[in-house]
Amino acid sequence: MKKLILMKTIQKDGHHMFIYKDGKKTPIPDDGVVFVYLSEKRMLKATEFPDRAGAIDGKFVVTDEIKQIMGKPAVNNVPYDIWGVGENYVVVSAKGDKFYISGEGKTVVTHPNQGKNKEAYEKLYELYKMLI
Repeated sequence: MKKLILMKTIQKDGHHMFIYKDGKKTPIPDDGVVFVYLSEKRMLKATEFPDRAGAIDGKFVVTDEIKQIMGKPAVNNVPYDIWGVGENYVVVSAKGDKFYISGEGKTVVTHPNQGKNKEAYEKLYELYKMLI
């Protein structure tokens, strides 16, 4: 499930991953939903809080296809840095390194050790495209 939400929010002061129930600290159960948004520097970020996701552009994607680890989108429990997308590639570093996800006829491999991550990059490419 992927759904684009256009809603400008104000980020709350604090977020907690627990509640107090009967005087005991109890973790809030994970509902499996992640909010994906673009940071001010246009990096793809992920959070479990919709107010944080809508505070920058007022545009975010609600999805249950990925997770978040330390504010980054994660596929199969591996966090990824996505700094931008092009017609057939994903920018995987702040320096501008590209990972080509599709090609016509000829395939260009710029990161030979990341070939196994192609499906993850394709999924993150779709999410990034929804936000631009």
